[in-house]
Amino acid sequence: MTLPPPQSLTAPETRLAPQSVKATFGVRSRSGVVHPMVDELVAEQLGQTDAQGQLVSAVDRTRFIVIERPGIPRRAFKITHAVASGTGHAPAQLEVHGTDMLRMLSDIPAMSAPTTWTGEWTTFTRDWAGPEDQGILFDQPRDLAGIKLVTVADGATIEGPAEATIRRLISESLAAAFRVAGVDDHPVQVVPIPTGKTSPHIMIRPTDKPLWEEIAALCLAAGVRVSATMWWPTDPQPPGLALTLPTVVVRVEQVQEVI
Repeated sequence: MTLPPPQSLTAPETRLAPQSVKATFGVRSRSGVVHPMVDELVAEQLGQTDAQGQLVSAVDRTRFIVIERPGIPRRAFKITHAVASGTGHAPAQLEVHGTDMLRMLSDIPAMSAPTTWTGEWTTFTRDWAGPEDQGILFDQPRDLAGIKLVTVADGATIEGPAEATIRRLISESLAAAFRVAGVDDHPVQVVPIPTGKTSPHIMIRPTDKPLWEEIAALCLAAGVRVSATMWWPTDPQPPGLALTLPTVVVRVEQVQEVI
């Protein structure tokens, strides 16, 4: 869907720092016609409100806002929420908020034991962490998948050249997350081809906290750039990947060769 020109747009870009976007659009014409983006981003027919009477954002599917300008690389943002405003029966403005593709790495844990995320689900009717002699039942049956978290530091250490080690941690964590979610066509993929530059030796002890939080300081110290962009089927194929659907492509690159 092509959006109307924004009345205002704030979308900073900083290396090795996830960013957000805020864009305000005029969505009602002089004749009173409302742009269809309102139905896409705000509750259907503007009929749903929260306890304070505010319009509820539509969250039934993931949506992105994409900025394309001649001579400037495409930038995509995952929409988090939208705020409608104006007088009368229909909104006149829509303020759209979102986060960039790099921030998606904050939604995935840096897994200490990714191979244990097998994707095997079991239906439970009781609290398996509760007292065995009480048999506390769930109100509704729950499907749960078992995973392991490594608490002994040496048991989860990965090490090697910074570029390759950071790429490995991201790749294995993403693969495990999609495996346990039952997603075969991964919407986020990592370019596997190395830069060939000498990279400093590092050690990482994953602690299952957000992936970006785990690697951000290491990237800065080692001179490794991690970027994430939205690939479309009309784009050239990223090295080492064979994509067919829109995909977030993560690149891990040694920016400057270390001697």
